[in-house]
Amino acid sequence: MALKTLHITNCYHATSGGVSTYYRALMRHANEYGRPMRLIVPGDSEQVQQFGDHCLIYSVPAKNTKVGDPRYRLMWPWGRTGKAIYKILRAEQADLIEISDKYSLPIIAGILRAGWIDGVRRPAVVGTSHERLHDNLAIYLKFGALGEWMSRTMLGKYYWLMFDHHVANSPYTAGELLPASQGHKVHRWLHVLPMGVDTDGLDPQKRSAAARLELSARAGISPDQKLVTYIGRLAPEKNLPLLLDMLEALPKQFHLIIAGDGELRPWLVEQAEQRTPGRLHLLGHLQNRASLAEVHAGADVCVHPNHREPVGMAP
Repeated sequence: MALKTLHITNCYHATSGGVSTYYRALMRHANEYGRPMRLIVPGDSEQVQQFGDHCLIYSVPAKNTKVGDPRYRLMWPWGRTGKAIYKILRAEQADLIEISDKYSLPIIAGILRAGWIDGVRRPAVVGTSHERLHDNLAIYLKFGALGEWMSRTMLGKYYWLMFDHHVANSPYTAGELLPASQGHKVHRWLHVLPMGVDTDGLDPQKRSAAARLELSARAGISPDQKLVTYIGRLAPEKNLPLLLDMLEALPKQFHLIIAGDGELRPWLVEQAEQRTPGRLHLLGHLQNRASLAEVHAGADVCVHPNHREPVGMAP
């Protein structure tokens, strides 16, 4: 019998990026090999979506987050949301449960390890780390030295202890977990597994004068101008001020084209109008990979400003 895995994450909404892309890739792989996989994500109501022959996506009711991008919702292990999650766990009886969250969800892993959910057999529980906790606390809460202490305490006395083993998406992400792993009676493995890049459709052969003309027209720019692109979320952790610093320092024939959306869009537009009027062009969120490939193919330069990117790759 094939191993059944169940995955839980808060990092998911209709147009979310890297983490949801990762889970969709996992589901495609599971379908290809006939392995049952389940994914629990936050939504506005209880729903079940079929993803291929062997995968299901469960949405459970959760409220929008008050910190960061309001498009995200936050599941908690109690109340209506907790009841919905535990009902799914009882129905699915997964062999392995993986949780991608450092805040509200790790306690579910601890409860599972303790056997405190009636009717759920003991699965293996794995925590996946997609980003550094300290980076997020520094960006969103700005606690300084207090934030460093909070992240060390949360990781060492809460997050690390909840799981049987851990996975990190890069050595950089794993770096803050190493101190948290010290001094515990129970040994837990920390595996660094880079997620890689899906290069299908990102063929250098797509680069052409026609692709460049098409991107210029799409952004409303004269084709004799220089096209610089950024593809990604407009979020504080992406270090977007550096994009405006760059654009301001470049000659006026350089234009910045952004494919992506997020809570910093109004701020970015306002700042660009003051500092680099007429040189910022927003395409919004692009729904499919073919559109992203066209933007890449038409650009003179693609940039990514975040020096703390967990995986160190641009979309």
